[in-house]
Amino acid sequence: MIPMEWRAEEASCCFTRRTLTGLSRSCQDLGGNFSTCRFPGAESTRQRNVSMMLATKGPDPLVRMAALHYQFEAIHPFTDGNGRTGRILNLLYLIHAGLLEIPVLYLSRFIIQNKAEYYRLLRGVTEKGAWEEWILYMLRGVEETALWTTNRIRAIRDLFDATVLRTRRELPRIYSKELVELIFRQPYCKISFLVDAGIARRQTASAYLQDLEGIGLLTAERRGREVVYKHPALLDVLTA
Repeated sequence: MIPMEWRAEEASCCFTRRTLTGLSRSCQDLGGNFSTCRFPGAESTRQRNVSMMLATKGPDPLVRMAALHYQFEAIHPFTDGNGRTGRILNLLYLIHAGLLEIPVLYLSRFIIQNKAEYYRLLRGVTEKGAWEEWILYMLRGVEETALWTTNRIRAIRDLFDATVLRTRRELPRIYSKELVELIFRQPYCKISFLVDAGIARRQTASAYLQDLEGIGLLTAERRGREVVYKHPALLDVLTA
């Protein structure tokens, strides 16, 4: 149950095609069918709600995250980028609440894939106070994203272990765990990455990457004067 203090006042929001006469307002489109209207005192009320959610104890942190996200989108403080900022705040709040150590939960993926439902439920909170349906939507997003992320992490770990074994077997002369770890930090690698990591000097680093390309782990691609080595298997896992 969301405390009454957390609920947005109806007078502080309006929706597409709704006309509220006699009130001076400035509407900003959020995309989809959801928009906000600013009235005197509306933003300060919502900002107090956000501050209260951050400062006081209450429901489960995941429920608080869902309520906080709604409140931020209702404040709509920027002319652009409110959706992206609100999705980043989801991660920051989960870190603040101690549920995450690093921002690894890509909740934006779920919201973007279910955008129509997202806007419908935002509208439902403001028009009808339909908090339960909104919160269940966000909880489902956290659950599905957590499972998706866990599967990606396991796939990357399995790929890493297989790459260690293959490199050690086929390239024992150049193998080091540090080298394999480096090509997993990003889905591409450059000679300078090896040099900066202290793994090898430039000429030797170039030879190492060519050797890794030779056994099919990396794929070279020239970008101007520079050669970039892509990691196709890692890219496949990240984009699956």
